[in-house]
Amino acid sequence: LLVIALAGEEAGPALGSLPPGELERMADILSTDTHRFTVSATAIPALPAAAHDALFGAAREAMRNVRRHATGSRPVTCAVRLRARNGAVSLEVVDDGVGFDLGAGVSAGLGLRGSVLGRMSALPGGRALVDTAPGRGTRVLLNWRPDRAGAPDAAGPQGTANSRRVGGETGTR
Repeated sequence: LLVIALAGEEAGPALGSLPPGELERMADILSTDTHRFTVSATAIPALPAAAHDALFGAAREAMRNVRRHATGSRPVTCAVRLRARNGAVSLEVVDDGVGFDLGAGVSAGLGLRGSVLGRMSALPGGRALVDTAPGRGTRVLLNWRPDRAGAPDAAGPQGTANSRRVGGETGTR
């Protein structure tokens, strides 16, 4: 494994302080007759502890939010995808539940705003995107790039009502 660490930070193991397969175990725990979780992952490099904690903490919260809030007239499916390329790591949580109006549906609690968006915006090099709308499900995309960890934010325009920009990334489906 390639070890990527920022100056002054210790690198955590490839899947952090939790054992390998943690996302799969989380998917198994959260899967029920009404919610089906799948995980696909490529090998990722060891991450600085802060990057690991933010990425996987935000992903766990996004997965829990699917279980808590994504409903429908049929079982909800949720795909969790972990990828690494050129030292950057992306983690995506996509469900086909009912979705919601992001502008009206996010309270100032710890859930999506604090535990997902807040974690990633506080992480140097971290980015988060939430893409959702009523009737369309929800996509949470988490990215960390070590080359952005010390760079100033080159933020584009603010996200639309159905997406939220954190750390310079915007988009809608």
